[in-house]
Parts: sequence; C-alpha cells; structure tokens
Amino acid sequence: MAKELFLKSENLVLGGKKAFNSFMYNGTTLEKKNAKINLKKEENRKKIEEKEAQKAEKKSQREEKSSILSRIFTRSKEIVVEDGQVILYGADDEEYTCQMIDLSQLLDEKYKPYNQAPKGVDLLKRDLKASKIFIADDGDIMRVNKILEVKPEEFDENFAYLLFDTNRVFYSIKFKVKRSF
Repeated sequence: MAKELFLKSENLVLGGKKAFNSFMYNGTTLEKKNAKINLKKEENRKKIEEKEAQKAEKKSQREEKSSILSRIFTRSKEIVVEDGQVILYGADDEEYTCQMIDLSQLLDEKYKPYNQAPKGVDLLKRDLKASKIFIADDGDIMRVNKILEVKPEEFDENFAYLLFDTNRVFYSIKFKVKRSF
C-alpha cells in the first residue's frame, strides 16, 4: 500500500511538472526549450565565425592588392632614364625617377607663374590643401600633391633637391644652398 501511494504521489508530481511545462512552454518541455536555445546559440556562433573568416579573407585580399599595386608603382632599378630625368632617393631610400624642371614652371593657385621665385624651405613648409601649386609641363598643368626633400646618388652639400609628387609624374627642382652661421 505504501508503495502504491508513493507511485501515485510520483505520478502527481510528474503530472504537475508536465502541466507546468505545458503552461510555460506551450507544450514543449524544458529540455526541448534548452535544446532550441543551445541550437540558436550554436547557429549564432557559426555565423559570427563565418563573418570573421570573411573579414580575414577580405583583409588578406586588400593586403595582397596593395602589395601588387606597390610592386607596380615602385620605381625599379631597371627604369631607363631619359633625357632631362634624374634618379633621386627619399629619406627611406625609396627611388624616384624625376623630370627636372625650372622654377618658372611652377604656377600659383590662379595658374600664373610666381612673380618672385619661392624658396625651397617655404615650399617644404607649404600647406598644399590651403594654397595649391601647379606645374606647367608642355601644355599640361598638373597639381602638386606632395613635396619632399630628396637627394641624388652623389650627394653635394651645395645643392638641395625638392620632389614634387603629381598624379602622373615626379618632378624635381634643384636649389642652391646658402649656408650661414
């Protein structure tokens, strides 16, 4: 008899648990609900891993593209130097093949030659976004994007060279340096 009462009470408890689960989880058990939650967590984790893998792949592709572009646009030692061109070197030993020009080819913002030739130091310190500089070369007018100080292979302390970076060609101007103490 005690055994029968125990089984009946156990069935009542199980029946109460079943009623609670059906009320709270609309007929699904807690285990099924947890399984669904775990399945969604796993799906979300997989999606995040896929996105991270895609990002890593895109990043490697960008790095590969930039390395290809850098190989294309770097100045190699096999470049044939034409008349009027000179090879100059930047601070990080980057090689530039430049076309030498005169100060008279520099134009101001209004596309007019300078009345008084600018000094090299003034050109280096110039903000090219605020006051633009252009170069006239055989009828073409090109905007200067960047100005760098460069050096020739055989360094001479009496001269300084400035590199003018445009969209197409590198130009250079040679300045005589006056030293004073």
